[in-house]
Amino acid sequence: MKINKKKISITVGIILIAALIFFSVWIMHPNTVIANRLPVYYYNPSSFRIEAEYKVLLDDTENTDLDNAIRYLFDSPRNASLQNIAPDREGFLTGYEVYGNTLRVYFTDAYYTFAPLDEALFRASFVWTVTEFDEIENVSFFVDGVDLLSAQGGGHEYYNRVNINILPEISWVRITSRTFVFYLINGGAEGLVKVERTIDNVDLDQKIERTIVEHLIEIPLSEDYYPAIPAETKILEITTTDGTCLINVSGDFNARYTGSQTAARLMIYSIVNTLIENIREVKRVRFTIDYNIVEQFQGLTEFNQLFEKDESLVLPEGLPQEEGESEVNP
Repeated sequence: MKINKKKISITVGIILIAALIFFSVWIMHPNTVIANRLPVYYYNPSSFRIEAEYKVLLDDTENTDLDNAIRYLFDSPRNASLQNIAPDREGFLTGYEVYGNTLRVYFTDAYYTFAPLDEALFRASFVWTVTEFDEIENVSFFVDGVDLLSAQGGGHEYYNRVNINILPEISWVRITSRTFVFYLINGGAEGLVKVERTIDNVDLDQKIERTIVEHLIEIPLSEDYYPAIPAETKILEITTTDGTCLINVSGDFNARYTGSQTAARLMIYSIVNTLIENIREVKRVRFTIDYNIVEQFQGLTEFNQLFEKDESLVLPEGLPQEEGESEVNP
């Protein structure tokens, strides 16, 4: 058999060049060798899912793979369709440590500033990312030194892939029981109070904006709360585009209103604050009545403007619980 010396020479040359390049890279960056790829979970607002983006974990003499994975959780994803739920790490995450097969994570009380949905999404993202490591099966969250599950009366000892509320491949809109923070008008119509309420049997095919506003309509007059919206009001349309939630209501919104101008302002911000608090995509709210832009409402001449959240109207009573509801964090 005749040996093709030219082909052998070319092959050997390619191998030597590749080896030389690898050796040069190793000399210049001895601690930067690709080890493996880790799925890091982020929120996809288009599909309402937690979805994985694969990150490269590099050998690092200063940080472990777990350190780098947690750092990725606080970084922005490369995929523009995904969003990072986590706030700035500084002033939020104070540390973490591994005990057996459990990762203990320590947060400041800034954790309590999460809207309910964002908190659930962040918790799912965090738990599903760190439990990709074989040595970690469970996660404990400590907020300002207090075990979050103990504070919530969670009924189990740890968070893990079995008991976490929101799974990466399940849309959050499929959860038929949801807890929201509502800005309700206090009984004397002096200001707003923040109240957590759980709505059961959420309509899976209905916009969450409509669910929230309809609940505000259903709140009856009582000693504790002034009705946020006249009960006869019909929601004709409600849509969110580019951060603006447009609410078109029936004429009963205006015609059946019987309160003062002060109460009217509180009613507007009860709706505005509640929507922006609970829905990440909503940044501002606009109202129309019977598909018409109305210049004023009950003496409010700015009714045709875009409304943004206003916390200055909230009374300093804290966050009361509904009677019979389990205690949860805001």
